Amino acid sequence: MIRATGAIDALISYAIRNLGSRRRTLIGGMVLLFALGSSTIGMAEEYLPFVPILVSMCLALKMDAVVAVGIIYIGAGVGYACAALNPFTILIAQDIAGLALTSGQGFRWLLLLVCVIVGVHHLLSYVHRLMRDPKSSLVFDIDYSRGFQMPDDVHLTPSRIFILLVFSFAVGLFIYGVAAWEWYLVELTAILLGVALISSAAGRLGPNTTASVFCLGSAELTTTALLIGFARTIQVILSDAKVIDTVIIGLADPLLMLPSTVAAVGMLAVQTVCNFFIPSLYFL
Repeated sequence: MIRATGAIDALISYAIRNLGSRRRTLIGGMVLLFALGSSTIGMAEEYLPFVPILVSMCLALKMDAVVAVGIIYIGAGVGYACAALNPFTILIAQDIAGLALTSGQGFRWLLLLVCVIVGVHHLLSYVHRLMRDPKSSLVFDIDYSRGFQMPDDVHLTPSRIFILLVFSFAVGLFIYGVAAWEWYLVELTAILLGVALISSAAGRLGPNTTASVFCLGSAELTTTALLIGFARTIQVILSDAKVIDTVIIGLADPLLMLPSTVAAVGMLAVQTVCNFFIPSLYFL
C-alpha cells in the first residue's frame, strides 16, 4: 500500500539526488535500513518488490545489479541473523525458553551494528572494484536496456512524507509495545493494517484502488504462504510419526558432552548446516 502511494519511490529518488555522489553513505544507509526492518518486524519477502527500484538506482550510479541485490540480501540476512526484536524468531524463542521478552537486546543491537559494518565493507569493496574496472562486474554481459524505469512522479510531497513518518512511528510504537505491554503478532497485524489504511487515505488511492492494491500484494505472497504451509505439513508428518524426536536426539546427544558455552555454538553450527540443505527447517 505504501509503495502504491509512491512514497517509497520518492524516498529513493530523493536519496539518489542528494547522495548520488556519496555511494558509501547511500549503500550503508540503505543496508542499515533493511537490516532494521528485518531485525524489528521480521521483514524479508516484503523487500522483493524493491529489487527493480534498487537496480535502477544502482545503474544510475554506475554500479550493477549485484550491488542492488547485495543491499537487500545483506540487510535482510544480517537483520534476521542478528535480530533484536524480530517477533518471528527472537520473541517466539524467548517465550519457549521461558525468558523475559526482549531480554538481551542490547547485545543483539551491538552485534547487528558490527555485522552491518562488515557487510557494507564487503559490498563497498566490490563497488570500488567496479569503479576501477567496469568490466569486472559479475553481470557485465547482461543488457539492462529494457529493465525497470522509475515512475515519472517521484517528488517527495508532504503527503508522502507523512506516510513515511506514519510507517516509522508504527515501527517505533510496536517496538515500545513489545517491551512495555508485551505486544505480539495480533498487535503487529493491527498496526500494519492501520498503516495501510492511513497510507491509502493520505495517498488518495480511493476505495477501489486500495482494495485492488491489497489483493495484488496478497497475491504476491501466495507462493510464500503455500511453501510455508507445505513445510509445515512435513513437520506435522515427522512429529506424528515420531521421527522428528529421533532426529533431534541424534543431533543433541553429541552436544550434551560439551560445556554449555561450547554446546550453544555447536547448536548454531548444526542448525546452520541443516538450514543450508533444508531451509524449511526454520519453520520446525
